[in-house]
Amino acid sequence: MSGDSPVRVIKEQRIESIVRWTEKEILDTIHQSGTYPGVVRVKFFDQHLMSTGQYKTRIGLLDTGTNFMDIEMPRKVIYALYDLFGGESCRMQLST
Repeated sequence: MSGDSPVRVIKEQRIESIVRWTEKEILDTIHQSGTYPGVVRVKFFDQHLMSTGQYKTRIGLLDTGTNFMDIEMPRKVIYALYDLFGGESCRMQLST
């Protein structure tokens, strides 16, 4: 978790009790080797089981990730795929 960074988003939701992983667990796994560009970090997480059998979760997110298109490698992959699939015809197929 990030010490003094301000919370940018507070998200509350009700989720079914059958989910395998919480959003916090997923985000923590993504960031386990360090901050991953373009993915928010968790400031806080709270979860309570409700009488309905659902979990009420509240998560504070830090919006300090890098814009996905500013990452050099994914941009090159997107350009290569566009070229591979024929440019204009690729755009037409995706829009239908």
